[in-house]
Amino acid sequence: MFTEAITKTIAKRTLQPANSKTDFYAVVTGDGGLHHSELWRGSLFFVLAGGSTVETAICDALFHLSCHKDAYSCLAMEIRKTFSSSDEIRPAPKLTFCTYLHTVINESLRMTPLAPGPLIA
Repeated sequence: MFTEAITKTIAKRTLQPANSKTDFYAVVTGDGGLHHSELWRGSLFFVLAGGSTVETAICDALFHLSCHKDAYSCLAMEIRKTFSSSDEIRPAPKLTFCTYLHTVINESLRMTPLAPGPLIA
C-alpha cells in the first residue's frame, strides 16, 4: 500500500509542470535537483527519513504546550495577533517575527531531542 501511494502521488504530480506549485517536488526537481528517474528512490528516503521526525517534533511540542497552559496561551496570542486567518500561516516574512513560536520549538527540541542522546530536564 505504501509503494502504491507513493507511485500514485509521483505520477499525479509529475503530470503537472514542476513550478506549478510551491511544494517539495518543485524544490527537489528544480535547477540542479533530482532527475525524474531519481525521484522514486529519493521519495522513499524523504518519506521514511523526514516523516517520522517531523511528526515526533510536532507531537512533542504539542505535548509540552498541553502541560504548560501559560505557554500555550502566550503562543496562541502571538499567532492570533500576527495572522488574521490560517491561510496566512506559511513560510513568509510574518512567520519570522513569531519569536515565541521559535522559542517554543527550540525549547521542545531541547527537552525532547529527536536524535538519540541524554534527555535534558
